[in-house]
Amino acid sequence: MLAADVVRLNGGSWGDPSMGGGWQNLPAHKAGSSSLPPGANEVFIDGSAQWVKAKGKMLFIHSWNVSQELYFYQEDLGALEANRVQLKVVP
Repeated sequence: MLAADVVRLNGGSWGDPSMGGGWQNLPAHKAGSSSLPPGANEVFIDGSAQWVKAKGKMLFIHSWNVSQELYFYQEDLGALEANRVQLKVVP
């Protein structure tokens, strides 16, 4: 994956309009009145793009703060593939 829409859980909430900058209108895709994102676009090095459903598919990737989690989808985890079942997914 080269780039993706931001799928971020902040303090138990998918959106936080009080945050400034580029964080205030997240997630980029919303499902009606629910703040849980239905998914995100991901772009790959070969120029292709793919829509990925968030729930149950996207994996926890990073946290610089225990109350903030970033998620993405990676089909091939390489050497980490055996650990896929241990990774946290979008609830």
